[in-house]
Amino acid sequence: MAKINILDDSTINKIAAGEVIERPSSIIKEVVENSLDAGASSISIQIENAGKDLIKIIDNGSGIEADDINKAFLRHATSKISRAEDLSSLHSLGFRGEALASIAAVSKVDMVTKTKYALMATRLIISGGKVESKSPTSAKQGTQLSIRDLFYNVPARRKFLKSNHAESINITDLVNKLAIGNPGVSIKYTNNGKTIFETLGDGNLYNTIRMIYGKNVSDHLIKIDYQSNYYKISGFIANNNIYRSNRNNQLIFINGRYVKSPNIMNAINSAYKDIIPINKYPVYFINLEIDPAKIDVNIHPSKLEVKFDNEGPILEDLGDYIRGSLLKNSLVGRYRSKKSERSTYESNDTFRSFDSFSYSKKEQETNLNLVRENGQEAFRSGEPSQKEDKISPLEVSESVEVRQSYTESNVKPLDQAINLKDIKSLDMVRKENPSINIDETSANSYKSTRDMNTITDTHISPSQEGQLSFMDGQEDERDEFKDLNYIGILFNTYIIFSKGEQMYLMDQHAAHERVRFEMYMKSFKSDSIRIQYLLDPIIMDLSPVDMEIASRNIDLFERYGFIVEIFGHKNISVRGLPNTFGRPESEKFIYELIDKFSDFAKSSKKDSIYDSKYDEIAEIACKSAIKANDKLDYNEVMALLESLKKCQNPYTCPHGRPVMVSISKYDIEKMFKRKM
Repeated sequence: MAKINILDDSTINKIAAGEVIERPSSIIKEVVENSLDAGASSISIQIENAGKDLIKIIDNGSGIEADDINKAFLRHATSKISRAEDLSSLHSLGFRGEALASIAAVSKVDMVTKTKYALMATRLIISGGKVESKSPTSAKQGTQLSIRDLFYNVPARRKFLKSNHAESINITDLVNKLAIGNPGVSIKYTNNGKTIFETLGDGNLYNTIRMIYGKNVSDHLIKIDYQSNYYKISGFIANNNIYRSNRNNQLIFINGRYVKSPNIMNAINSAYKDIIPINKYPVYFINLEIDPAKIDVNIHPSKLEVKFDNEGPILEDLGDYIRGSLLKNSLVGRYRSKKSERSTYESNDTFRSFDSFSYSKKEQETNLNLVRENGQEAFRSGEPSQKEDKISPLEVSESVEVRQSYTESNVKPLDQAINLKDIKSLDMVRKENPSINIDETSANSYKSTRDMNTITDTHISPSQEGQLSFMDGQEDERDEFKDLNYIGILFNTYIIFSKGEQMYLMDQHAAHERVRFEMYMKSFKSDSIRIQYLLDPIIMDLSPVDMEIASRNIDLFERYGFIVEIFGHKNISVRGLPNTFGRPESEKFIYELIDKFSDFAKSSKKDSIYDSKYDEIAEIACKSAIKANDKLDYNEVMALLESLKKCQNPYTCPHGRPVMVSISKYDIEKMFKRKM
């Protein structure tokens, strides 16, 4: 057996460098955080050859005293803490005292630093961890750190660095995060002599986001500022007009420190559920201020992760606040006609029609096929598609001259675009439009047509139907739905409205799907869930862990429609199942509950349990809603609009597709070259 040896300092530092200094961006992170801790208001970051040859960082911070410069490069030497208890009240970004020692061990370092009251600056040169020279020099207050030939003495590590392009992208992404997290600091970033960006440092986060991420992102941001019993949050979240296919633009800071927190990300992403399309990720830039005693930042070598003392209430409250902030703002998609405004958030294979749903070519082809298929489906379950050309009460009858001028464009005419909110009777229509002939018989025969709020499923009673047709969660009518003027229907699918200098297109299927979904979900969440008692109980064998969870949550089962009893040391007896949508739930749902009870125990929200049934309810709503090419008359359109107004989220269908989009008069005039 080999003898136990005590490693020398050089080897120890090189090993530590492997944990702290993974790549050039790691060096920039550590040094810039030191500059921020030193109170710098201006930081310059310069790199050459992706940081492999040179990383130069200059700040105007407090600097380092001449007597302390040598100690700064020793392991575990820090000015941030003096004892372990200080970790519970930590407000600085750095605290371990490993960064400079690790950097100096694997590179050639040249530091020039000066404090406010020092007569001269001090220059220190270190190569491979060994001090080569220390001398006085002239310089302004602050610190200038030049790091050359990274990993020159550890060739194996240098060999595993990625290409210059990949390393530069990683550095740029890091500097973006540092700038967003510190809008009060002017950060200048230069790559191979070319200035990439320079922030103002005016403390305005919006200006910083606009400078780095561009107008297309900043135009779709919602400001947030909120304080709960657990945390304070500030920053910006994007609405549904901009989103990504990955999480790269989800920036979370805790007490000014950029962190990666899957649990916080999941809580925020869940708040966007059914607001943005499936498999897309929201964009946000937020900072959480939390009592340092409630978090542990010392669980990751690069301090990228944090551990919460009790994160359950924080995540629950955070998700509720983000969701509420989104739904308080208008989420109607906006059409952009300027091709020059093509977003950097789109791939090369993306058609840009509406900001709110930039589908890829493949997605658009799939959606087109779905529209074609849905067009052949029945309006109601078991009812054949209506092929005949029916005339609504406010359509012209058989006036060929007038009718032909509209039908050729596939737009359903509506009294030559009269403002229909003022039309109250057929007599008024005739009085205001004597040239238009309306067939009294045809009109009367369609006055009582399909009710958009009717739920044909047998499990919902007529009394329930009346209650569900108007959502209780939305009391005040949203501004974007006020005073809409109905114009007509395009392609028997898109309902056209106008208001002011905006034209609105509503997808009739998506709108009705949203209404149906919220009706079904409300029914499912109601306390009147029916329980079907079983003549022969179901005996389920559980693992020891599942049995422990089940036994601790027997009462919770009944809240969701299950009658469960302990049956031996490893079995439970299921004597009743919830009867949802006319059929009893499978006992497999028991396993879903057990898997999630640990999370539900931390939450006071009963609604959490229903997330597991979200997709099923959304599918039922989709199948029962009207389809593309189903013909609607005026009364049906108005009934649909009124029901939609009462929805908690009237902007998107349960799958995140937009219900309504807007096109401005300006953009239409640009299409016709009236505006250049």
